[in-house]
Amino acid sequence: MLLLIYTVTITISLTGGYFLPITNPLLKAGIIDAAATLVIFILSLIFNNSSVYDPYWSIAPMIMAGYWSGLCFFNVIFSARHIILCTLVLIWGIRLTYNFFKGWKGFLQEDWRYDRFRMTTGAWYWLISFTGIHFVPTIAVFGACVPVYFALKENGAPFGIPDLAAIGVTVTAIVFEGITDSQLRRFYRKDENLKKTMQTGLRRFSRHPNYFGEILFWWGMYLFAIAANPEYWWTIFGPVLMTLLFIFISIPLMEKRMLEKRPDFADYRKRVSVLIPWFPKK
Repeated sequence: MLLLIYTVTITISLTGGYFLPITNPLLKAGIIDAAATLVIFILSLIFNNSSVYDPYWSIAPMIMAGYWSGLCFFNVIFSARHIILCTLVLIWGIRLTYNFFKGWKGFLQEDWRYDRFRMTTGAWYWLISFTGIHFVPTIAVFGACVPVYFALKENGAPFGIPDLAAIGVTVTAIVFEGITDSQLRRFYRKDENLKKTMQTGLRRFSRHPNYFGEILFWWGMYLFAIAANPEYWWTIFGPVLMTLLFIFISIPLMEKRMLEKRPDFADYRKRVSVLIPWFPKK
């Protein structure tokens, strides 16, 4: 059902966007993005479940990159940078989306953070959901995708060392996220680990290696824009916004929950780096 919801939402949004009397691809994508988020919010309200929005995080960038790269293709300016960038966005998005749907257990399941918001906000919950759960992430992701647009729009700078740096950072991010997710799944398959904090693998060096990988991915996107044209340095607001979202919202919420659920997390917290992987304290 959730897959059907997204299929219908994407189809309606793209169809409506096609008839928008706007020629600027960045502005048009932003309007379509906002409209799609509004549709998803309405469906979240109907199904009384804000997790309906969750896969939008990884689906929207794939669609935007596809739309912008399509324009480049039709203008005959497709290049190695475009192909590699779009391929990496696709790999990142498919993996995250697959992870979500693999763990999705139906509309009776909702993200634990939203349950917490329900308890603390009461009658104001759906206003919080509209702003904080739906539109704030949409704005953050769109901002982080702005460098993607300019990297795909530009056809001036030849493929070179800056592109290799962007590829290296982005591939590292994707691999980092994939490994940490795999390690976490294996750890919690064992019943005796359900109340323990995972302290092995990449989590020996970072308390939130998955968040580190996600942040690193968006900095990789920014490096592609710089590789295309150094004049796009100002698009740094995109990865900065994404970094701040994780540091000041996602990580504090997760840390608070782990302190409540895992008796060994307080000690683990003292020894291990919060985000950037580093050697643990003894």
